[in-house]
Amino acid sequence: MKTLKFIAAFSCIFWATAAIAGSADFGIVMDVSGNATANKKAVDLGQNVTVGESLSVPAAGRLVVVGYKGCSEWKITGPAKVTVLDAGPELAKGSTGKIEHGRKMPACYKPADLKTASTHEQGALVLMNKKDTGDLPSPPQADAELSATVDDTEQGIEQMRKDFVDGKSDVPALMSLVMHDLEKNDKDKARPYFAELQKRAPKSSFVKKLEKEFN
Repeated sequence: MKTLKFIAAFSCIFWATAAIAGSADFGIVMDVSGNATANKKAVDLGQNVTVGESLSVPAAGRLVVVGYKGCSEWKITGPAKVTVLDAGPELAKGSTGKIEHGRKMPACYKPADLKTASTHEQGALVLMNKKDTGDLPSPPQADAELSATVDDTEQGIEQMRKDFVDGKSDVPALMSLVMHDLEKNDKDKARPYFAELQKRAPKSSFVKKLEKEFN
């Protein structure tokens, strides 16, 4: 219960920020290198990205955003100036950077408005999946469809665990595993993934906010 309360407090910070901006939520930052910015402010792991934001990624920099609609991964390589549209990030005219539409994550998470959270909401983190179409609650699904969704998610998570054992995990995968296991209230299972994330991104706000939970 303590873990879920902590996640709730952590998540609502980002939800409040998005609400103030008055823009639709697009996705969550799940990897960043270089001095990337959003609306001229430094970008950090776990940060909410909204439609209409202007992203800037320097030369040799990289930014990965996972969209809430379908858990799609977007990789932005600098030097790039980008506008976030509802359909995805778009390079500004004259920008020489690159945008790649990457993998589909087996699960992704976003801050939850507790009044309108979908049926996937757990501890103020909304568990999204590839069948979700947006922020509104998903329509009723048949038992078989729900089962398939759960199976797809768990299979994807298990593959990420195998990749971790093989030394193939990247930062988005580590963040996904940590959030997935905390959502399940299994801090012990999340611990090795968080320890590796601490090595990769020790100064990130995402890591710093969760350190108290694991220490």
